[in-house]
Amino acid sequence: MLYQSLTNQTNQVILNFVTSFSYKEYPQNTEIPQSLANYFDKVAKNLPLTPLETEVYQMIGDVDPEYALKYMTTFLLKFMRKEVVKSKPDIFVNVLEKYKYIEKISEKEYKCLLKFSEQVIPEQKYADAKSFIIAQIQQTTAIEPFISLGDK
Repeated sequence: MLYQSLTNQTNQVILNFVTSFSYKEYPQNTEIPQSLANYFDKVAKNLPLTPLETEVYQMIGDVDPEYALKYMTTFLLKFMRKEVVKSKPDIFVNVLEKYKYIEKISEKEYKCLLKFSEQVIPEQKYADAKSFIIAQIQQTTAIEPFISLGDK
């Protein structure tokens, strides 16, 4: 398991995900959790995209992640105050919907499918590759994607 987080300079929203280390090598493997973090990494490194990522690429291309996250996280912040948020569809809202982070419930209304959490995933550092590999093999708990708030 590989924990990922996406932050931005506009607000304190942190998008948290879990994926597999093999997400780069096997773009056709639908068992690997797909995330926006995987998408940005693959586009930056010109790696093969999954079918979902190819659809997203057709929508936003190689947009600067900071620019995209500015709009996506600002939209997601609205769900802290309301369960249902009104919005005109735009490419960034459509991408959030593609990844199933939000759900369209009417023509202009959306519901957030990610939970807001105070959970913190501590950063782990290992002195050598063997310790890292052992820790990865022993790791059996996956987390559901969630939104947290950092310090700004």
